[in-house]
Amino acid sequence: MHFHKNVIFKLLFIFITFYIIFNLYIKNLNSYISNYLQNKNNNFLLYSKIFKISKKKNFYKNKIIDILLNHNYNLSKFILKPGDLIINKNNLIFYHRYFNYIKKIDKNLIIKIKFKNNKLYKIINICKNKKINKILINPIIINLINYDKKSNINYCNFIFNINIFPRILLDILILIEDKNFYNHYGINFKSIIRALLQNIYKLKFMQGASTITQQLSRNIFLNNKKNIIRKLKEIFISFCIEKNINKNRIIELYLNKVFLGQSGNIKINGFYLASLYYYNKYIYELNINELIILVSMLKGLNYNPIRNYNLSLNRRNMILLKLKNNDLINEKLYYQLVNKKIKINLNNKIKNKYWCYTSKVYKEIKDIKYDFNFNNNYEIFSNIDILKYNSFKKSINIFNKKNNYKNFDFLSIMVNKRGKLINLFYSLNFNIINNINKIYKKKHIGSLIKPILNSIILDVPFNFRLDTNIPNSKLYIEDNNNKWIPKNHNEFYSNNVTLLDSLINSLNIPYINIGYYIGLKNVLKKIYYFLEDKNILKLNNDSIFIGSLDLSIIELSQIYQTIYNNGNLIKIGSIKYIIDNNNNIIYSNKYNIFKKIISNRSCLLTLYNMKKVTELGTAVKLNKFNFLNIFSKTGTTKNYINNWFIGIDGEDICIIWIGNYNNIKNFNFKPINIYFEYLNNYKYNLKNIL
Repeated sequence: MHFHKNVIFKLLFIFITFYIIFNLYIKNLNSYISNYLQNKNNNFLLYSKIFKISKKKNFYKNKIIDILLNHNYNLSKFILKPGDLIINKNNLIFYHRYFNYIKKIDKNLIIKIKFKNNKLYKIINICKNKKINKILINPIIINLINYDKKSNINYCNFIFNINIFPRILLDILILIEDKNFYNHYGINFKSIIRALLQNIYKLKFMQGASTITQQLSRNIFLNNKKNIIRKLKEIFISFCIEKNINKNRIIELYLNKVFLGQSGNIKINGFYLASLYYYNKYIYELNINELIILVSMLKGLNYNPIRNYNLSLNRRNMILLKLKNNDLINEKLYYQLVNKKIKINLNNKIKNKYWCYTSKVYKEIKDIKYDFNFNNNYEIFSNIDILKYNSFKKSINIFNKKNNYKNFDFLSIMVNKRGKLINLFYSLNFNIINNINKIYKKKHIGSLIKPILNSIILDVPFNFRLDTNIPNSKLYIEDNNNKWIPKNHNEFYSNNVTLLDSLINSLNIPYINIGYYIGLKNVLKKIYYFLEDKNILKLNNDSIFIGSLDLSIIELSQIYQTIYNNGNLIKIGSIKYIIDNNNNIIYSNKYNIFKKIISNRSCLLTLYNMKKVTELGTAVKLNKFNFLNIFSKTGTTKNYINNWFIGIDGEDICIIWIGNYNNIKNFNFKPINIYFEYLNNYKYNLKNIL
């Protein structure tokens, strides 16, 4: 009897201990899942620039075709669905993609653009047979940002509203994946018992009998390993999910989170991204056949038609049969669809290639003084120009084929005179974590200091002009027992040389004399006005006059933006405006003039001098594009560790840097060659326009 009491006591103790531990586990699990599902982050959907095609501007046929093709319009023989494009000799016809956040744009809009001599002549709304003055082309998604003010950028975490997804997709999902979705608490016990018996019969883990909630728990919190421990965790997590959120939120998360394939290192999570990747269309543009193919991929990677066409075809036909038997489609449509081949229009652009630009957007979000509400999604409309971005990438590919620069870094920025950041590009091969801070790292700017010194000295009224003579004889400088013997790179010395020729020939000695005339403190003070960086004022090195000044490429572009904008500084920005869930604009950047730094006269004369650099100096090869009136300057630092180029083409300021962050000697890769290729790709077709 005493023995039995001890056994009962021990069993009771074990049971109570297990019960307490289990309850603590469930309580902690529920708390963790609850915090996650509350999602105390701000999700941002980042768009490219919105293009406006208007009669007021000189739009040529090739330009409009480039805009449409770069915004995922597809060449077609017929206009049947949004995104279709027909190109004829004297006109374009396209089915305009409706964009939810552009007000006063009709749905189902078919546009015809007529041309005379390849120039835009008329824009016609075919549906209403009415002339219109302009048409806005919907932007493309360039990134998805999850922002919590503490962590770094977390990509691809945007939750698209359930209303964006076609109703038929939800009906198909519930029918195929979880018929009793609205009638259970996360677990379908009948299915689990049936699957368990099947697994015992087969003597291995074959079936999982997962509900939609279980699949969601697996996609968010677990992995796809098939074992009993993971299955138990999945059940517990599913109970917690059902306890914390309603069915609509569960299906919404499922639509956004479920795994539907892989593109390189990028996971394709959610039906919205999957539609862009597999069909190059938005989810609400897919037909029922295309939606079924995506649903069939939920069964596993082998059901991807790219991997296994026949398996995918059989799965699709099985789903079609179920839809017919459940009256979701009629018999006629069933036979039409079941005899169709599976077609995929794979879009590799889904890869995250805009991370560099996104990092600048992320920094700007941090500086916005707005209390972003948790659990809200926001849309950011940026200034990135997809046409110029793609032209630039093409230019780098051409450059890379001619020059092997695998051991070197490449960085480029493009801004307009109004301070809008058009492009920010870093290396073709990159690692986000290791390289994101390198974008903002300061580097010696070399001879790009010289136009800046030009603008400062020309700002002194009447003392200096472009024809003013500057001493150019050899210098021997001794300061605190340190000797410095600066040299001109071409070993050209003379008694005097004009300010104009000093920049054309990139002579060091005249600019050292200019620097001494102005005074180091005054030079640094003026640069401080451009950048508002107090660390600039602490510098004490005369070699700054020939380019040992360290600036980031963004800081450098801020200075040249001001010079190009007649001395008016506008802070460079990537964001145009941000809207909330209700389409209210909660932030807008007007790109107003911040302050006046230097005079109009000094800016105009400096730009004229840079124009002469293009015509007669180190950028003479750009004379091929003399119709663009290019202002430019090249620059290098010791041992070619940093190679620089700035080009202003009458539209944008472009700065390019090639070098490395380990101060290893470079082989004088000339960034001007990348700019040359870019002008060939994007600008040269403007010759007839201008």
